Amino acid sequence: MQELYIKSTMVEATYVLKDGTKTSYYRQELESILPNRINCVFDGKVLVEAKNSGNMVSQKEMIIGDLQASFTNKENSPLKRFKPYRFLSRIFRSAEYPHLFYATPAISDENGKTRKEVGMLVIHKVSDMMLKLYFVYGAIISDKLDVLGVVSSAIENNEVF
Repeated sequence: MQELYIKSTMVEATYVLKDGTKTSYYRQELESILPNRINCVFDGKVLVEAKNSGNMVSQKEMIIGDLQASFTNKENSPLKRFKPYRFLSRIFRSAEYPHLFYATPAISDENGKTRKEVGMLVIHKVSDMMLKLYFVYGAIISDKLDVLGVVSSAIENNEVF
């Protein structure tokens, strides 16, 4: 996947931990295609080693958490298509870029099941209180290294998308 395409389709959002919670983050930007509130759990340990299933590539991937969100009725987004408007994914640690996590979120389909993958999400845990999310619409897991490389470089160079 080409760097220019990744940068031109990438959406960046900053999330801050809600006071009194451990996993509930709220988006700081007024407008975004990403949900306003996300529940992001990093267990800090490997939950499971997933093998060749669905969105996985051939090597084992280390699942270290979960991301869960639902769009509200008031939110507008191309990712909000069918009720119950879910946006869910497992969170994986990147071996190549250890300061980044990634996910391939799925959204609700016409039957209300959460299974339609829509892109790739890179998570930069700035601190225990703040997450930066970078979403590339249409990217797939085989684009992982390209997307992670662009995001890592952007973080180093303080680029904004």
